[in-house]
Amino acid sequence: MSRKEIYVCDCCGKEIPVIKKRDILGIEREYLQGGHLEALHSVGKNLSMFGVDFCKDCAHKIDMEIMEWKMNILRNLEY
Repeated sequence: MSRKEIYVCDCCGKEIPVIKKRDILGIEREYLQGGHLEALHSVGKNLSMFGVDFCKDCAHKIDMEIMEWKMNILRNLEY
């Protein structure tokens, strides 16, 4: 009996699809088609290593909210 791992978005609860890609050596590997947070580049774009998984839609939404928050802070610092 084989097991299938299902990854679920921690924000909305949708299943994150697993895609197959060939790497440089031509070996087919499975990768999560999850979202990355560009605004948190200091933490790392891939939060899966911390046990947090987002779908692309939620990652984009969170990324935009973080960028708006940063822009508000910068606006408040201007004199």
